[in-house]
Amino acid sequence: MPSPDGGVDIELDIRFDARQRCYVCHDVRAASSTGGAVSAEALRQLQIAERIVLALLMDSDEGRGHP
Repeated sequence: MPSPDGGVDIELDIRFDARQRCYVCHDVRAASSTGGAVSAEALRQLQIAERIVLALLMDSDEGRGHP
């Protein structure tokens, strides 16, 4: 999932945890589309929590059978 400006590609590993009965983000990976480093400031601007919600919405639209 690219950032709004296209400068950072984000990969999220989100799984449903039956014990906690909620979705849990196990891994967040961010890579610069230019091959450079991703700064802490760039990560703050990405608002990871909103990306997780978007990822879950996109995943449910594809009918993958999440609880």
